[in-house]
Amino acid sequence: MTGFLERCSGCVACADVCPFLTEFGTPERILLDRPEAAFYCTSCGRCDAVCPLALSPAAAFFEAKQRLVQQQQVPPPVRKMLDGARGFARAGHRFPFSFYGAADTVFWPGCGMAANRPGLVRKVRKILSRHLQKRIDLVLDCCYDPVFGYGDTKTTFTALQEINKCLLDGGVRQVITGCLNCHKLLSQHLEGVQVVFILEAMSGFIGTDFKLAPDPNTKQLGSAYLHHPCPSSRWEGIRNAARDMVELIPGAPCKEASGPLCCGSGGGLNSLSQELADRFLNRIIQEGSDRTVITYCVGCQNRFLEQGVEAVHLLEYLTGAAPRRTVPSPLRQWVNRLALATTERLKTERFLNTMNFTMFIFVLLFFFLQVLTAFTASPDVLFRENFDSLAQWEPLTFPKIKAHSTYTLVSERGKSILKAESRAAASAIIYRRTFNIYENPRIRWRWKVTQLSNRGNPREKTGDDYPIRIYVMFQYDPDKAALGESLIYGATKAIYGKYPPHSTLNYVWTGSNISERIIVSPYTEKARIVILEKGKERLGQWVEESVNVLEDYRKAFGKDPPAMAGLAVMSDTDNTGESAEAYLDFIEAGKNRP
Repeated sequence: MTGFLERCSGCVACADVCPFLTEFGTPERILLDRPEAAFYCTSCGRCDAVCPLALSPAAAFFEAKQRLVQQQQVPPPVRKMLDGARGFARAGHRFPFSFYGAADTVFWPGCGMAANRPGLVRKVRKILSRHLQKRIDLVLDCCYDPVFGYGDTKTTFTALQEINKCLLDGGVRQVITGCLNCHKLLSQHLEGVQVVFILEAMSGFIGTDFKLAPDPNTKQLGSAYLHHPCPSSRWEGIRNAARDMVELIPGAPCKEASGPLCCGSGGGLNSLSQELADRFLNRIIQEGSDRTVITYCVGCQNRFLEQGVEAVHLLEYLTGAAPRRTVPSPLRQWVNRLALATTERLKTERFLNTMNFTMFIFVLLFFFLQVLTAFTASPDVLFRENFDSLAQWEPLTFPKIKAHSTYTLVSERGKSILKAESRAAASAIIYRRTFNIYENPRIRWRWKVTQLSNRGNPREKTGDDYPIRIYVMFQYDPDKAALGESLIYGATKAIYGKYPPHSTLNYVWTGSNISERIIVSPYTEKARIVILEKGKERLGQWVEESVNVLEDYRKAFGKDPPAMAGLAVMSDTDNTGESAEAYLDFIEAGKNRP
């Protein structure tokens, strides 16, 4: 990474093609100033393709992830996701979800295909057996790519060594992969086993004696868009195979993607920042221009389907399978994997000879109940910010206000909390994640004020200062705006680069003794001040708040709010010229608890 930093010129060529870099800045500045932000890199390699110096920012970011994991300096939000990825991989790597066939050649579909299209797995295996004229067994296991994406190479490589041994012990000498991420890891780290991607394996008989989409119920494509998943950037042969196969699909004039493009799930980004991940996805959707998306990654197909975009997996057409239209629930996906592995296991004579059938059913039921318990519980909390770091926050300053408030992390009784200070100043910090308030209307937090302005007055501009306020900012939707509003917001975006909020709710702690709970902001009709705490009675005490944003908006504005919203924290004393100090322990958004 040192060599990269010495050579990177900060030319922003990579930032022009990557939503992550557009958001966080150039690679050398991120690596020097905010290395923990490397976890928001999807490792798709788009930046490498445009670097005029032939450098690899993606490799430098991945090295930063590795170092932070090895040094146990992973930010808490990432640590939570990494622990979840380890649990997911560990479950898929062991009984009853893993299964190893013992043929010379096996089909490794990957977790995604087994979970989402088990019937497609069986079809592909049957076609391979018929056209390769030999027995093809299945191998069902997790390659640990979800863990690898977060930079935990030690755990991943240990699992890959176990996988390598299982394959060799079973007499496997060739693995045909159905997942590009599995192909990436297996082709690089297996020894004594040849690894071939499914499209390359099928290219020898597609278009000759094997007819595309023979099933009359399979929908014929109109105008199509061929999406190359980001791992395919490593193998031109795989992309060429996909092109050749798409050309053979009847009635499918096809536009090809400008290059391998990430859907936003690479490196686990969609678990860390759904909003940033959607920027990756929307870039592909816009390039596709309402065409049917053809992809050869199950994860990418899921992302498109979840956004209401018609998307088919290339293997669905190659095998005549009817393209799916929905994404199975997490519980259904685990059940699909369990059923597929169980079916394959029951076919093997060696299994039936070594395990009592009654005992097998008992063990299977035990694991199924574990999965059912894990996935039928609907979590109340969408996200929770514990202020272990400020990686998810970005500063907001105002052009006419020169002095800025400060936001720092301090420790209280061994726990990290946010300290907000203002000395005749004003600025805010904005949380990067947005959320749907109709689905998650409840906001909870715990705050403490230790220094309060004496001259605050929520009704007047000269007194519109608060030691702390929690902003809920509702996003402007240009598709639903009237003409006049559209012109105003459009002009603002042209000046500042983004739309201002449609409207806001400000939950505040004020020193003023005011009777109303909700008042109109003295600055704008589009903002309402919601007074939760007032006076000095609870000064220096931790106070927990819980509000229903949806109900408060309807009371404040007399109508329903826009669906999407974001959060901000602000301490300001620029109008009164005084000082204020406050603390925030946590803030979370979630469902409305009964």
